[in-house]
Formats: sequence, structure tokens, C-alpha cells
Amino acid sequence: MLSVNMSIVYTIINLLILYAFFRKFLFGRVNKILEERREQIEGINAHLDEELEKAKAEHDKYEEEARLLAEEKEQTLADWRGRGYEEYNRIVEEAKVEAAGS
Repeated sequence: MLSVNMSIVYTIINLLILYAFFRKFLFGRVNKILEERREQIEGINAHLDEELEKAKAEHDKYEEEARLLAEEKEQTLADWRGRGYEEYNRIVEEAKVEAAGS
């Protein structure tokens, strides 16, 4: 039969006591620190997500303003071109009248 040596029993008991000690005093504190850091990181990530949303909203706002300014610029240029053509046509008509009168 198997014979169990007392030193093996003492070693097993020592390992169980050491495991309980580590679990109570070491792993508990380490897990607490890890949990605190996880919560800290989640808080930072939530703050960064909020800031990202704000930045996207600002970006969209400025994009819309840039689009409106571009439309206004095109409209202004079209108006000035129209005025330029009108002035050109007026000058040409005056020149024709003056040339016909001479």
C-alpha cells in the first residue's frame, strides 16, 4: 500500500496556509488596486468620449459655416460678374451710339 509520509502532509498544510494568506492579504489588495485603476481608466475614457463628441459637433458646425461661406462667395461673384457684363454691355452700346453718331 501507499505510505503517506508526514512531511508531505505538513507541506500540503503549509501550502494551504500560504495560499489562504496570499489570497487574504496579497491578492485582495492587488485586485482592489486593479479595480481602482480600471474605474479610473473608464472615467477617463468616458471623459474623452464626451470631448470627442464635442469636437465632432464643433467640426460639423465649422464645416457647415464653411459651406455657407462658399455658397455666399459664389453668389457674390455671380452678382459682380452680372454687374460687370451689364457695365460692359452699356459701354459697348455707348460706343456703338457714339460711332453711329460720328
